[in-house]
Amino acid sequence: MPKTSFYSGTGITSEKADAVESSANAAAQSAHNAEQSAISANSSASTILNLTVTDGPSGSSVNYDAATGILTIPTGVQGADGAQGEDGAQGEDGNIYVGSYDENTGVVNFINSNGADFSTGDLRAAQGNGFTGGAYDTATGVVTFTSNDGLGFSTDDLRLASNFSFDAGTF
Repeated sequence: MPKTSFYSGTGITSEKADAVESSANAAAQSAHNAEQSAISANSSASTILNLTVTDGPSGSSVNYDAATGILTIPTGVQGADGAQGEDGAQGEDGNIYVGSYDENTGVVNFINSNGADFSTGDLRAAQGNGFTGGAYDTATGVVTFTSNDGLGFSTDDLRLASNFSFDAGTF
């Protein structure tokens, strides 16, 4: 209840003074509520500004996890490929290699346009004895080649079939 001495001589009745005080209390409560709302809004803004967004599987729902601050948004359907872009600028010329083989050493020398020259080792195979003999077996029609270098082999039967005939130079 308001102090009546404060309003004495003003012509304000105690009912009006009670109404003014009630309005003042309501205004103070509204101001307090507004302050609390602003604090809550700042807290929400901070949460939203520090939000982590991830892609969810296509067809899923939007989900917000308040405990982690993660908002999951479903991915959309892959769109069609765009039009082919223009060709890019011509690239720099590549390095040019020129090679030469030295039959006396078996080495190939490569000369590069940017100075990165190099050479191979001797590319020739070791000199072997080659084939040392061969024999034809008339009973089987097989020719056998022999070698000390492991090159030996035998053919299949080289004889012609018994019903073979020779006509006019072709067979």
